[in-house]
Amino acid sequence: MTTNATLLSDEVIRFLNENRIRVTISLDGDRDTHDRMRVFRNGKGTYDYILPKIKKFLASRKGRVPVRATITRYNLDVVGIAEHLFEVGFDNVMMSPVTALPCEGHALTEDDVEVLKGKYTELAYYFLDMIRSKDKRSIMAFTSLLPKVHRASRRVYGCGGGRNYMMVDPVGDLYVCHRCGGEEKLKLGDIYEGIDPERQRKILENHVDLREDCSKCWARYLCGGGCIANNVVYYGTISKSNQMMCDLYKHLIELTVWLYSEVYEEEREFIERICERDERLFMKEGEENKQK
Repeated sequence: MTTNATLLSDEVIRFLNENRIRVTISLDGDRDTHDRMRVFRNGKGTYDYILPKIKKFLASRKGRVPVRATITRYNLDVVGIAEHLFEVGFDNVMMSPVTALPCEGHALTEDDVEVLKGKYTELAYYFLDMIRSKDKRSIMAFTSLLPKVHRASRRVYGCGGGRNYMMVDPVGDLYVCHRCGGEEKLKLGDIYEGIDPERQRKILENHVDLREDCSKCWARYLCGGGCIANNVVYYGTISKSNQMMCDLYKHLIELTVWLYSEVYEEEREFIERICERDERLFMKEGEENKQK
């Protein structure tokens, strides 16, 4: 589950730990960065309120909690964001571009994406230094892709949404994933009548080899076609990708291939470790518990 940590009380922390629930914290960077977009109803920033809660939760899990920063046009300094989140105590940093329409003030523009490409290049050098210094903390922009590069994976879907997982909303409706609640185009059925086979078929057929804008792309098997929830937001269909985001992701893939070429010979232990972790993420919880 993902949380902004505002309700992360001692009781909630205890429940999460006792039930071994995987948790990702949303934190966009330092106080100024975070409070630019994440405020209470009265307009007051949330950073100072949530930071003590986050640190208590981190202490209860020995820092093994992933954090996710949302990248908007107001916080393009991904190296600075990563540095701050590591300083807070996280060991696994994710940074995801915002899903927002051009009319929204925080949406990324084409110029922003060009700046962001340069910033991600700086982040790749920053992460390379981390790897060479045997720092075991992770930057998911690269560690999510490195195992796929290592194995020469053929990924035809952007995620498992609608295939091996889905979201159940409070009234029992089933959606492709947690980002799709209330979106009729991404509803698969409900817990009373089951999954609509025709709706699921559309998801299953939405793979990169059948999509016009993906089928000839060199990056398709590392990308898998991206996020279909994003596609619906931007274009109202699951089968058309946002080319601006495609360009950014292809740049990340290029950087990851470069990183792999730099560390493959000298840091084999690192490659083996992230590949092993990548495999664990897709294991059933029961199988994972047996290993522990």
